[in-house]
Formats: sequence, C-alpha cells, structure tokens
Amino acid sequence: NNSPEQDKQDENRTDAGPDDPLLNFLQSKFNNSLRTRISTADRPVFARLKIKIKSEIVTMHWEDAAATVAASCNKVGACSPTELVGEYVKPKDWNQILLDPEVLVVDTRNQYEYDVGTFKNAINPKTDSFVEFPQWLSENVAGDKAPKKIAMFCTGGIRCEKATNACLQLVPKGVPVYHLEGGILAYLNDISPEESLFDGDCYVFDQRVAVTYGLQPSSNFKKSCHGCRHPLSKEDLHRDD
Repeated sequence: NNSPEQDKQDENRTDAGPDDPLLNFLQSKFNNSLRTRISTADRPVFARLKIKIKSEIVTMHWEDAAATVAASCNKVGACSPTELVGEYVKPKDWNQILLDPEVLVVDTRNQYEYDVGTFKNAINPKTDSFVEFPQWLSENVAGDKAPKKIAMFCTGGIRCEKATNACLQLVPKGVPVYHLEGGILAYLNDISPEESLFDGDCYVFDQRVAVTYGLQPSSNFKKSCHGCRHPLSKEDLHRDD
C-alpha cells in the first residue's frame, strides 16, 4: 500500500473463521489496536477471500463533487476523516438523539439497505450509491439550509466517518454533527428489543444478508437476488414476479 490517501484512510475488513485463533492472529499483527465486533454464524458467510486496494476505504468521490458542492457554501477541502469527524454517540445514548425534535437524523446508507430496516424518525436520502451522498448534503443541509443539529448513522460506522467530515464542511460553524459510534450493528448488539427504536433488520454485506438483535441472523431476510444482489424477504420469495 503506497498511496498516501490509502494510508490516511486505513483498513476495513470482515473475516469469518474460528474466533479465538483468527482474532488473536490479527491483533498480533496490529499491536492489539484493532477495533473489533464479534458475531456468530452457523455456516461460512463468504464464498471466497477478497482483498481490494482502493483509493478510498468507502467510495464517496468527495473530491469529484467538491466543485459543485462548494457553490452552495464556503471553501470545501479534502475529505479527511482522520482529522475531523462528528461527535460520537454511544448506542445507549442514541435514543435521546432520535427523540430530539431539533435533530435531523440521516441514514447515510443506500435505498436497498434502508428498505431492510432503519431508525425511527430517520431521513432517507434515497441514494443508490454513496457517491450520490455529497450532492444530497449540498442540496439539503449546506449553508442556510442546515438544521439546528444533525445526526448520522450507517451499518458499522465507517461511512459516517466520511459523511460527518463532509457535513461539517458544509454546515455553518457551531451546528453540531453527531455520529452513532459503531453504527447500527453496535446498537443492535447493545440495546434490547424492548428499548429499541430500530425498525426491521440490518443489511450486512455477506451471505447472512441481514442481522437482528444480538447480531443474530435475520429470520426474514435470508437470500439475495442472484442478479442485483438486493436482499429478498420471505414475502419477496413468494411473489410471482
């Protein structure tokens, strides 16, 4: 990895295997510095090993969109999530954010993920790809369009590292931007169904398709479309079309 931009954005990975030996091996390679989340499955969830070297850890194309986005606000710089991100909110405190009428809560994920499940009161940007998100920010929260407070969430927190950095560049100084630490997965792992303000299941990028509380595999979403890879519910599987 020789790209300075890649060095700044670090590494995101999901591994499946016997828990203790694999985790111990990985932690030994990274001086026990990895932030990890453990969930279980009754079968392998990946068909094969994939390793991708990319210019962005999550493709956003912020620099490509910057010229257009800059027209709606002041100077826009590089997207640098290692330098500035939103204020982290622990899962146990997230319900307070969701219920605050002054907070615009934004689901930074794509439409097919939103359809599987999302938080109460969350706004759906209706994007098909994360590269569309900067334009949504520009049109809905930049400059004088900014609400009093903004909160963002995604699957595991990675996309929000970039989304909140971009948002902070667009909104007026002093507008707080919050970020669910660890994403939906951390919330479902830590919060009981009785306390939860999450509706549905959480789409994941492996053969489990979606997970629910305690990060257990979903009972409603078990398959994806072989053509487009979108998740299919039990109801979808019984449709003639």
